[in-house]
Amino acid sequence: MPLPKIAVPTYTCKLPGTGKQIDFRPFLVKEEKVLLLAIQQASELSDIKQAQTFLIKTFKKVLSDCVMNEKFEINELPVFDLEYLFIQVRAKSVGEKVSPTYTCSCGTPVSIEIDLNDITVVKPKKQKMTVDLGGGVGLKMKYPKADIMEKLVFEAGQLDQMFSVLVYCIDSIFDNDSQYKVSDYTHEELKSFLEELPKESFLEIQKFFDNMPHTEYKGEADCPGGKEEFTLNQLTDFFE
Repeated sequence: MPLPKIAVPTYTCKLPGTGKQIDFRPFLVKEEKVLLLAIQQASELSDIKQAQTFLIKTFKKVLSDCVMNEKFEINELPVFDLEYLFIQVRAKSVGEKVSPTYTCSCGTPVSIEIDLNDITVVKPKKQKMTVDLGGGVGLKMKYPKADIMEKLVFEAGQLDQMFSVLVYCIDSIFDNDSQYKVSDYTHEELKSFLEELPKESFLEIQKFFDNMPHTEYKGEADCPGGKEEFTLNQLTDFFE
């Protein structure tokens, strides 16, 4: 005789970037166990890159299991939609209030309370998806997707990662006569193209990323010197 099963509630959220409705359930006990075990195992690995890759794969696998939409592909989500979805699932699984530590301007760490429901994805009013590099040459851009998280782990350093992010976010290159598909060129060829750009053109690309949608929370912390306003915009900022 099989043991009874407890019904698990389901929830719905709308992803800010794609506008897609996502149906999901909270983390189950077994998934919480997988996440905690993954963190422990990653801390025991001597190779930092291997540890990061292991955590990212585990994180995305657990999140994919919680989503109930058919044909859902987590790697196709923009990074900011992925972060937003994780926050929503985490809120319904563990609790909507978290108390991370914030270091105020005087260097004092203080505990702050955040309602995860108040975290939003800030989107620019006018975001151009093309970048004018000058001389009739330009780029058609796309937002970084979730699959980039694993790929960047293998880059040698911060500078290499920066150029790789740029490469992954180029949809196509165009000039006055033609359009060039990035799929026709190697990763190294595209990096070389970016490295040979004038500084002014490169700064235009940077503006695209500066205006990209991102998760954000604004609040006030009780610091020794009085109330201090703060802004959090990294996924790791929102948890203990």
